[in-house]
Amino acid sequence: MPRRKLLVPGIELMLDHYREEIGEEFGIYRPVSERDAIMKESEKSKTDDKDKKEKSRRK
Repeated sequence: MPRRKLLVPGIELMLDHYREEIGEEFGIYRPVSERDAIMKESEKSKTDDKDKKEKSRRK
C-alpha cells in the first residue's frame, strides 16, 4: 500500500518528534546527543582498559 501524502505543512517534523517521545517511553529510542555521550564514554573506558593491561604486562 503506497504511503499517503501528508496534507499539513510541517507535520512530518511533528510526527518524528511524536515517534521519538513514544520510543523514549518504551526505552527503544535515545536522542543523538545521549547516544554520542554513551559512545564517547565507552571508547574512553576501552582505551583505559588497554592502558591498564599494557601497564600490568610491563611490571
